[in-house]
Amino acid sequence: MFFGYMGVYITFCYVELYALDVCSMSPNLAPYILTITNSGAVFGRLLPNYLSDIYIGPMNAHTSFALAATIVAYTWLFINNNPSLLVFSVLNGFFSGTFVTPGRFVVFALTTDPDTVGTRLWMLTGVCGVALARAILDRGS
Repeated sequence: MFFGYMGVYITFCYVELYALDVCSMSPNLAPYILTITNSGAVFGRLLPNYLSDIYIGPMNAHTSFALAATIVAYTWLFINNNPSLLVFSVLNGFFSGTFVTPGRFVVFALTTDPDTVGTRLWMLTGVCGVALARAILDRGS
């Protein structure tokens, strides 16, 4: 889970720069690409909760949607135009939302001491993703 969270937030930090530099997106549309990604994540946060509660459980939901999020993330390598980046943004938002939501329930299920749940959740989300992406952005400039 640790390495998954390292990668899931990097697309959120880089998608606008990628749209401007690689896809030559209009500077008027590029700031909205992150909004489009987050709108896909809204629906992605609902589906795994339903599936994990009724059918497959949090660990199975997290594992299956993590695989799907990984496949979608690797498709980013082949994107070089605006329409495909918009489709990627919606799908990436959806599957990153499905990756993030069950992961928190997995931490709750695997933690025996309730006092350490907050620390473990912070280590997954706060330390991993955004801090790593920011370090990459600072290093590149």
